[in-house]
Amino acid sequence: MFPKLSSKERKHYAIFECPYCKKHFETQIRSVEDGHTKSCGCSTKIMMGDNSRTHGLSQTRLHKIYTLMIQRCYNKNNTGYVIYGDRGIAVCEEWRNSLVCFYEWAINNGYSKKLQIDRINNDGPYSPENCRWTSRSVNCQNSRLIRSVNTSGYRGVTKYKDGGWIARIGLKRIRYYLGCFSTPKQAAQAYNDFIITNKTYHPLNIINDEH
Repeated sequence: MFPKLSSKERKHYAIFECPYCKKHFETQIRSVEDGHTKSCGCSTKIMMGDNSRTHGLSQTRLHKIYTLMIQRCYNKNNTGYVIYGDRGIAVCEEWRNSLVCFYEWAINNGYSKKLQIDRINNDGPYSPENCRWTSRSVNCQNSRLIRSVNTSGYRGVTKYKDGGWIARIGLKRIRYYLGCFSTPKQAAQAYNDFIITNKTYHPLNIINDEH
């Protein structure tokens, strides 16, 4: 390992020697320390062979999940790009370079045909430390999106016909009414309190003085 370099994003980089081909390559120090980057990329070619060759996974559900993950992060023509790639969501180097690595992680970390891939931190990347396999209901709970018809600016908060603001939340197919409040901020706080008390997977509302 050569002396550390620092990127504009304050991520620390270094020059490493590939243990396979002995070439030098630059990558994040943390990625190497965590074991996510193990070579300059040549090990992926060793595992998979030429990318044009079959690896026996092309017709599997995991291959479809993998392809969609790559497309929504890097293909600007993909309908999901605007809420993934366009806001900086990426796929870690290990997975982006190797379907086999993604497949092995999935099989060893609870993959089931009944589950969906979910990022624990919705602002984080697709990577081993930030992904898990969850049910559809949990995945929906963890969604960051606020519907365009929502004028409150907060998840779970809608305007009541008499002028107040209602807080609601869905959990395990049950819709909970959390009360009617004078301001959307108060309703958003009630929504957050429910999440904290019940330890659900819903993302908390970011409450500030701008709302």
